[in-house]
Amino acid sequence: KIIDKSYKVDSYVIYPGVNTKLFKINNKIKKINQVISVGAINKLKGYEFLIRAVSTIDEKSRPRFVIVGNGGDKKYITHLKSLAKVLKVKINILVNISQDDLILNYNRSQLFIYAPINEPFGIVVEEAMSIGLPLVVYKSGGGYVEILNSKNGVIIDNLNDLYWGNQINKLLKNAKKIKSYSDYNQIYVQKNYDQQNMNTNIWSLINSL
Repeated sequence: KIIDKSYKVDSYVIYPGVNTKLFKINNKIKKINQVISVGAINKLKGYEFLIRAVSTIDEKSRPRFVIVGNGGDKKYITHLKSLAKVLKVKINILVNISQDDLILNYNRSQLFIYAPINEPFGIVVEEAMSIGLPLVVYKSGGGYVEILNSKNGVIIDNLNDLYWGNQINKLLKNAKKIKSYSDYNQIYVQKNYDQQNMNTNIWSLINSL
């Protein structure tokens, strides 16, 4: 939309794909009471908001919050840790980890939570779905919402931390719903957003010119 508006064109969109043979469920990895968010560690990713949302969940059942990202200002990371400590949220911020460790942490997690502001497209959403994670995501976060529906998880149109916390908590307690989202997401990405789909679509477009 930004490109179309700036250059006065009508773009044909090909969504990026993921390697579904790599980003997949590993049943040997035990799930723990943990939710995860992935992306560059900066204020536009909404991490402070997500910490506040998790903090509204009863402390007895409150999940650990894992953030995985590249780079990141040390002062901002320290700020996130301090905020989490004040709000009694167990947090683990992992910076510049290997792809294997990223996949390990996806597999350990129960849910993928994501609340970026005005992001063009978050490919991490596809990664999480490919590994079978249900989503709790912000509707106005970016172009990734264009490929989602109610079968992928909970798509929220506000940034109310109490509401988010309630939705995360409800889903964590609903094993049947988690399995439904998980099963659907794996098949959905394999069918529509595997890297091979992206390559085929690109070549098809090139050959049509």
